[in-house]
Amino acid sequence: MKARILVIVLSCVMLAVAGWLGADKWTFLGSTPGPGARFGHSMVEHGGKAYAFGGANESGVELNDLWAFDRGPNKWERPQPNNDPPPDRQGHAAAVLGDKMYVYGGHRGSSNGMKYMWTYDFAAKTWTEDWDDPQPSRRTNGAMVTIGGRLWYFGGRLRDGSAIHGDLWVYDPATGNWVQKASIPAGKERYGHSAFVAGGKLW
Repeated sequence: MKARILVIVLSCVMLAVAGWLGADKWTFLGSTPGPGARFGHSMVEHGGKAYAFGGANESGVELNDLWAFDRGPNKWERPQPNNDPPPDRQGHAAAVLGDKMYVYGGHRGSSNGMKYMWTYDFAAKTWTEDWDDPQPSRRTNGAMVTIGGRLWYFGGRLRDGSAIHGDLWVYDPATGNWVQKASIPAGKERYGHSAFVAGGKLW
């Protein structure tokens, strides 16, 4: 069975391209009305759709809109949440666990970073904020993945560069609690990185 990669590019016009690993080629899916050009946004997959949240537009203005790309008809749609979404942001991290999307961190305007976990329920179309401490300090440009029914958040920085983090935190949605794990060795702190899971390990 062939494995498929779906890449969504939000540039001056929305471009969607897909590559078949077996065929080793790219196919242009066309341009359709959608989120518009932006950077610093997050993208996740749920229920066969790709969801883009937040980011900043070409003028650098932060956004907090949510868009869904349906791979069947190759078109964008904009889900309308039933309550207020998180504040505008870019540089945040997002991951899906079950039927919910979790968003942490980022920054807006002149802020040095943001904290508090936000959860979007795909079925109820509602956003929820978790204020409980302890949790990672405010920051931007970290990475988050899911392992074993929990969310793992690593690294990031303060926007002004005064602090670069190498700490690792685990969030348990069942309890709403964060637990700090071992930090990466000194001098290996980082931000703007990517992370993935393979073999039950965070890479």
